[in-house]
Amino acid sequence: MMGYVGKTDDQDGAGLATLLRSGTLPVVWVPPGSVRDEQKLPRTRIALSGMRTAFKNRIHATLAKYALSPKDKEINDLFSKKGRIWLEGGPKSLPPQAIRSLA
Repeated sequence: MMGYVGKTDDQDGAGLATLLRSGTLPVVWVPPGSVRDEQKLPRTRIALSGMRTAFKNRIHATLAKYALSPKDKEINDLFSKKGRIWLEGGPKSLPPQAIRSLA
């Protein structure tokens, strides 16, 4: 907006002062606290769902490391009701540390 090629803090300060004097400094809208709080909810949900995906990936990686999968062909998803029952039983061929990490 100010047209400087080599940006420095001095040039930025001088340019902002010029814009302020001429009355052309853009106005920034800062939302009230209630709006900011409402904006945080979707961000929090996105972050939590990313964490859930990371945990599921870690469980899949642990089982893949030991080449384990449920023998029951009805279990397509490890995190369905039947899959969770299988996981809670703790696959027997896993070392104790890996079983604890699945709990």
